[in-house]
Amino acid sequence: MEKRTLKVQKLNIDTEKNYFFGFHDIPSWNKAEDKHLILRVDDIDNPPTFQDSAEYGYIKRGEFIKCGVTRAFNFPQGSRQQWLGNSNKFIINNFNEELGVHSEIYDTNNQTKEILNFPCYILNFNTSKAYYSDYNRLHHLGGYGYRFFNQENELNSIFNDGIFVGDLLNNTSKLILSYSDFQKEIDLNINDNNKQYFTHLSLNPEGDRLAFLHRCFLNDGGISTRLCSLSLDNNKLEILAKGYLSHFAWTDNNNILIYGRSNSNIDSIRSSKLTNHQIVRFFLPVLKKIIKLLIPSKKLNLNSWILISKKKSVVIKNLFNEDGHPMFSPTDSKLLVNDTYPDSNFKRKLYLHSMKSSSNIIICELQQLKPKKQFPSSLDKYFNGINSEVVKLIGRKQYMHTRSGIHCDFHPRWGQSGKKISFDSNHEGKRSVYQVKL
Repeated sequence: MEKRTLKVQKLNIDTEKNYFFGFHDIPSWNKAEDKHLILRVDDIDNPPTFQDSAEYGYIKRGEFIKCGVTRAFNFPQGSRQQWLGNSNKFIINNFNEELGVHSEIYDTNNQTKEILNFPCYILNFNTSKAYYSDYNRLHHLGGYGYRFFNQENELNSIFNDGIFVGDLLNNTSKLILSYSDFQKEIDLNINDNNKQYFTHLSLNPEGDRLAFLHRCFLNDGGISTRLCSLSLDNNKLEILAKGYLSHFAWTDNNNILIYGRSNSNIDSIRSSKLTNHQIVRFFLPVLKKIIKLLIPSKKLNLNSWILISKKKSVVIKNLFNEDGHPMFSPTDSKLLVNDTYPDSNFKRKLYLHSMKSSSNIIICELQQLKPKKQFPSSLDKYFNGINSEVVKLIGRKQYMHTRSGIHCDFHPRWGQSGKKISFDSNHEGKRSVYQVKL
């Protein structure tokens, strides 16, 4: 294991407020790499509620250039702000009472703004279309959605909800895959049809296939995930893997690297129709506790990094065998940047992995802020829009921590030149965005 000491440089000069970008799956710099998209908030201690907002803009030569304010944000994924191709325009999600969740296109050249009637999760390669799923459903079921209302908001019907595409040119949108059609296609067995959601939408480099995760709640109280691919030419759906599946990235147009455990006997049993039986469902929680007591947690970890294509799956053995947030270099499809979750000392690693040489290079190892011991009771309203079973599954305190800005994954992103990487961190007490030049 090689450890290379590289200079970690903070992008934002201001140290009074908190700055962050969000997720690891979209570039944060523009083509010229002189502007880095960013959000700014005063407080990172608690998850954002429907009353909170974040300033948005970009960093240029260390200074924050404010472009507006958004009410549609979360700490793990920001506002899904992303550049429109090689231009100096970017799209960002927002919310108001009239339009609900929608997106805005901001032109940094002339400081003008265009309002769209739909939100965005990922843009296609020529920036004419935006793909997204319902952010209210995501929030309700424990995904990375947005908190807008002071009471639970009803979910849309599974016949009218799913994955949508928005046309940036004519400002219209349509449903391209409903939950109802998805269930029919895969013969999905769940007790409550509304306990499912699509998340982590990601386009391959050519922009003709959309990968995403389908998550649903099993009868034993756990969650099962499917890695799916949708052909945008003919809407052909493919299930690439099923089981415990986490973060992923396209390596090229046909292959996906993902962390998890695919198509195991354990997951097949948990998804079986046998679990619908009342007696079986009664004993499932007890059985899960017994297994955890008898088998050490290290031996229970059957997960690994898997390279998946339409025809086969291959385990990548020399990557750190723990979950992270990968992104492949835009100039080298065999080189990826990844991170690790905090260890027992709250330290996280940022590292490069070469698929050619099967080698890892640790770039830096930085501390994360320690979790808060308790959250104010006033934040109980945050859970009004979240399914109670989800809160019970994750744990109230853990849920609050992972949705706050204190929990801060690096979520590394390549610059478009492939010569530098940016990431979020709070090791200096405030949340900021940093860069490393290679």
